[in-house]
Amino acid sequence: MAIAALLLGAVACSSPGSGDTTVGEVQAASTAAPSDVGPVAPLTVAATGTGPTSTTVATTTTASPTTTTTTTTSTTSMTTSTTSTSTTTMLPQPPMTSCTDVAHISDSTGVYLWEPQYVDGADNTMGERYRSVGVERWIDDSSGGRAIEERKADWQTTALEAADAIRRDGFRGCWVVMIGTNDAANIGSGSSPSAEERILRMLFVFGDEPVLWVDAATARTDSGYRNDNMRAWNDTLYRIAAERDNVEVLRWSERVRPEWFTADGIHMGTDGRIWRAALTSAALAEFFPR
Repeated sequence: MAIAALLLGAVACSSPGSGDTTVGEVQAASTAAPSDVGPVAPLTVAATGTGPTSTTVATTTTASPTTTTTTTTSTTSMTTSTTSTSTTTMLPQPPMTSCTDVAHISDSTGVYLWEPQYVDGADNTMGERYRSVGVERWIDDSSGGRAIEERKADWQTTALEAADAIRRDGFRGCWVVMIGTNDAANIGSGSSPSAEERILRMLFVFGDEPVLWVDAATARTDSGYRNDNMRAWNDTLYRIAAERDNVEVLRWSERVRPEWFTADGIHMGTDGRIWRAALTSAALAEFFPR
């Protein structure tokens, strides 16, 4: 996968966030790659051509006492004209996405991706990462503790309710889903419905619009949040996505490093949040290119 090639580095503790929905809008999309590589000067190539040739004819007359001989000498003078043509060769630009409008629905694994103080600066925020690949407008509906069917507090919306509300407000575009960690834990603890039913209910709301779903991972070996439950959820997600042309999965579980987790084994520290945002935007550009 080409996602990792777009990124060159990353730099503490997440907690349940609010359920506020924010909308970001960018007037002009940047084409900068999601990395710390600065711009490279264009290459200039000079081409040289040869101009016209001029011929000069000189006539010399030689006299003698008895005869007159006329000799014609032709002298060719080569004049070279040099024309310089400047050609600017730009280096390849990073992939850009066709998703100019994005609805981002997340649990607590995505709450703090949007705040500069939690990702070591504004350039690493989820909004700036989206902007760097061509997203112009986005809706962020992130809420800690939510699942597709369950909520942590009465004032919260479930992920399914959040998606339905965004759709009813008239949204049309691409969907990014960071949901599944709490679903996998709840199912592993005996909750219903099944993973397949939950995922299909979300996809019904999205219709045939592009969907990027980030899979689940933890560093836990105990409780409903143990990673075995995350793997079971992911297997169902992979199977369903493979049956649909409009659904792609970012396999975060194959990229996350143990040291990125905080002490609870569920949430990300600063490095993990930076990489989670960067890989998500890169995957959006790779799977749904302009």
